[in-house]
Amino acid sequence: MRPWLVVIAFGLLTPVSAVSATATGETLAQKEYWENQMIYTQRALESYAENCGGTLEFAYDRPGWWAVRDDIAARSASPNGRCEDIVNALIDICRGGSSAAEVVTANVKRVECGFGGIDRGFHLELKDGRLRYDVELNRQNVQSEILEWLKGQM
Repeated sequence: MRPWLVVIAFGLLTPVSAVSATATGETLAQKEYWENQMIYTQRALESYAENCGGTLEFAYDRPGWWAVRDDIAARSASPNGRCEDIVNALIDICRGGSSAAEVVTANVKRVECGFGGIDRGFHLELKDGRLRYDVELNRQNVQSEILEWLKGQM
């Protein structure tokens, strides 16, 4: 596992590895920032567990997001706000009934959310239970597009 990933499953914050801030290059300010982002993400994952009946691991691509933190703040946005689109789309599918929830939990075990760039479009990839979502900073309200893509992949 990569030391910069933090995984949430069943709403519990679990460090993937016991690597010190010095080894990962994260400062205390960065660690506190990510802890705050995870509080909001944890709520979305609890809703996922309630609606889909399964667990979902979640990880931010922390270095990628940290590099654009000032740009995100200038847009009154946050990684958790942008990354929740993918979790909410999965929840929407699960609300379609038990068959839909079974399809989601069988196909998606882990979500990784990263920063995809500015004016490059967002990117989605589903492979071997891993759903990667790279956010486009200038695009908002993309949940319906994500939902359509997911339904075509599962």
